[in-house]
Amino acid sequence: MGSEPGCPGCTGREAAAGVPAVKLHTVGLAAAGLAAGYAAERMLLGRPRHRPDPEQLESFRPPPQALHRHVATDDDGEVHVVETGAGSGGRPLVLLHGITLSTLSWHYQLADLSDRFRVLAVDHRGHGQSRAGTAAWSIDRLACDLVHVLEDLDLRHAVVVGHSMGGMTALRFAIDHPRVVAERVAGMVLMSTAASPVHRLAAWKALTRVVTPRATRGLALAERARGGLFPTNDLSHLVFRLGMGKGASPTLIELNRLMTAATPVSVWGELLSGVIGFDVIDALHELTVPAVVFVGTADLLTPPAAARKLVDALPEARPLELFEGAGHMLMLERREEVNERIERFVASLPAPSGAGTAAAGGP
Repeated sequence: MGSEPGCPGCTGREAAAGVPAVKLHTVGLAAAGLAAGYAAERMLLGRPRHRPDPEQLESFRPPPQALHRHVATDDDGEVHVVETGAGSGGRPLVLLHGITLSTLSWHYQLADLSDRFRVLAVDHRGHGQSRAGTAAWSIDRLACDLVHVLEDLDLRHAVVVGHSMGGMTALRFAIDHPRVVAERVAGMVLMSTAASPVHRLAAWKALTRVVTPRATRGLALAERARGGLFPTNDLSHLVFRLGMGKGASPTLIELNRLMTAATPVSVWGELLSGVIGFDVIDALHELTVPAVVFVGTADLLTPPAAARKLVDALPEARPLELFEGAGHMLMLERREEVNERIERFVASLPAPSGAGTAAAGGP
């Protein structure tokens, strides 16, 4: 496939072509899945669980002083950006969330860091309040959207903070758009993410490309059921509980469920194969931007082994930073610790040259 119009470097790598059909024992797998789900729900229903705090959930909205920016993309889409700390004179922090999430996942960073930084949380296309244009959803396309945000808002000496799929987007952006990185980005924080799939075998990639669309169709059918794909019940609680570490707050688990339930399956279904099969590990030697990798020791989705592999492949990576006992949602689970480590990384970067940025190396 050729490059998408208006955004050099976006080559549609996630598109599947010429993949041989793979016959799966669909009925047996579905039956086994339903049986396991039923057993899990029965187990959970037999145990009381703590419920989320409605008042705390209500507080997860952009701070009252936040600015809402809408950046046009070259394919007639629009990227929603929530900004705090615009008048702080601090270095820009550009926050990229994971698949099925939104800017709400960065609530604590928008609130806590705005006195020292210009904090900008981005809704990926199809998530939150952003909308896609004529191009399909892909990590390549998300990387192009990041270019628009950096250039249209004229951000300089920025630190890009990417969580999960947001980290993959940051890596794809850094590989495909070195000129923009050199002009506008001082460093990257890669949080709970990976640069290669669990298996790099061609058979695994082919299987991913074939199975994911079928799984997406099944999820779309389930979404039409009463209560949607992730209704408010004990089984949904278990699903999202697995994404967090020990002692995770029921309110944060519910916030994660609400963000996912609000994201159309048609959106994340298209992105899913690109996330599962994401593989840029062999291109990372080209990157010269300073980077630091965060991972929770209890992260089941992007485990510490994937983070170590990422650190080893990045020429300018700092030592791996582990969060003991934390799961996949570090920015929510470990609010103060994540903020402190982001600040420490920013402070270690070279001071911006020239006028126009009040905060030099960091806070």
